[in-house]
Amino acid sequence: MDYVAYVLYGIGIFFNFAGVVGIFRMPDPYCKLQTSTKNVTLGCISIMCGLFIREINLGLIASFGVKPLLLALFMLITNPTASHVLAQACYYAGVPMWSKSVTDHLKGKKEAGSDER
Repeated sequence: MDYVAYVLYGIGIFFNFAGVVGIFRMPDPYCKLQTSTKNVTLGCISIMCGLFIREINLGLIASFGVKPLLLALFMLITNPTASHVLAQACYYAGVPMWSKSVTDHLKGKKEAGSDER
């Protein structure tokens, strides 16, 4: 059963590393937020699930085993929410998009002066 935990650790490390590479490779803050949030969320959740499985094997479910699941749930809720808020804050602060960006879904709202943020 420890092998399942190790596989989940490996998956988590891979996705966290891919998120770091994405931060360095992407051209603007919006793309960087996209790649880092999705990859790091999946990577951390995989690591937390692996830790949960490992703690079940060691018999520590009552004292320690539930905490990784709670942390995974917390990260699943807060990471995308924080990323969304940061991207909107960047947009409304005037951070330019990449010159080769195809669409700008918020352009109409910003030009209309809408306060629906």
